Amino acid sequence: MLKKWLLLSLVLGLLCYPFALSAQEDSTDVENEEELNAFGYPDKELVTVIESNETTPIKGESANMPNCNDPKLLEQLKASLVPYLNESDKTIRNQRKSKILLKNIRNFTELNPSEVNPKDDTPAANRLIEIKINHRKNNEDVKICKISNQAVGLNFYMIMYYIEDKLAVELVNFSGNNPSFVFEK
Repeated sequence: MLKKWLLLSLVLGLLCYPFALSAQEDSTDVENEEELNAFGYPDKELVTVIESNETTPIKGESANMPNCNDPKLLEQLKASLVPYLNESDKTIRNQRKSKILLKNIRNFTELNPSEVNPKDDTPAANRLIEIKINHRKNNEDVKICKISNQAVGLNFYMIMYYIEDKLAVELVNFSGNNPSFVFEK
């Protein structure tokens, strides 16, 4: 009889044990609920705060940029194109095309970045989107200059924007890699 009673109490104890634990967990959850943070961790020191070194975009940076046809800017642009032109095919046709291109880099017209038409100015629109996303820029922070080169049959775009305190200048639609340089005033 004692054996049966012990066996019955053991079985009942095993059956009731999970209920006792859940009741105990509920009471501890109520006590610790005030200490839980937004991520569900009880200790607030375990949460890592992720900060970015990127500064927020500054409005009106394009006002500090040079004119599209600034002689110093065009001189630096031509100098940055020379290595790209030397890498291209050495046929007489391509050499002539390169010389015509360098000779005709002038008379840029400024485009308003908010009015760039993706159908007409596809390369500039694509690069503008990349700059906005990757460098966190607004339309006011970017200056776009366009030149239509009839000799080559292409439109080229000079895009300027600041990276920290340096003015980055890119020539878009020139080759596979956009020639770029830092403008030195």
